[in-house]
Amino acid sequence: MRGFHDRYVKLDRLPLTDAISVDEVCIDMDEYCKYALVIQDFHTGDPIDLLRIRRNDVTEPYFSGVPIEERLAVKYLISDMYKPYIAYVETYFPNAIPVVDSFHVIQWITRLIDNHIRQLIKKYHQRYHELQAKLSMERHEPVTLPVSDEVYILNSQKGYPS
Repeated sequence: MRGFHDRYVKLDRLPLTDAISVDEVCIDMDEYCKYALVIQDFHTGDPIDLLRIRRNDVTEPYFSGVPIEERLAVKYLISDMYKPYIAYVETYFPNAIPVVDSFHVIQWITRLIDNHIRQLIKKYHQRYHELQAKLSMERHEPVTLPVSDEVYILNSQKGYPS
């Protein structure tokens, strides 16, 4: 199967290197063809090939058509956390190690930290409202408390609403 570019120009696929990266690029040509698959030499960033779509019915015959000797020489497959990309190692590149690129690792860690901070803020807000309701009942009048030190500090780190 030829790559996406064959409609416009005939380019041969470049040989795979010991470290390749795969990622998608949004082309949104139609409902079936939203993401093209970019295959690059990880060392240089040079494109190896571009497939018109990242779906298995295109990638399976493509990668299966790459000579086994060439696929066996791939030592690292770098990608985001998209499971089908990680599965390429087991299916097509048995000597390779799957590597999640640093951008996506940092993004994942940052998301975990942000979620944890949001949960802490929620916990402290709940404590605040419970204490405010208790004091209001005891004093028989509405009580307003200042923002807790914890919420103030957590909000000042990321600009979350109080």
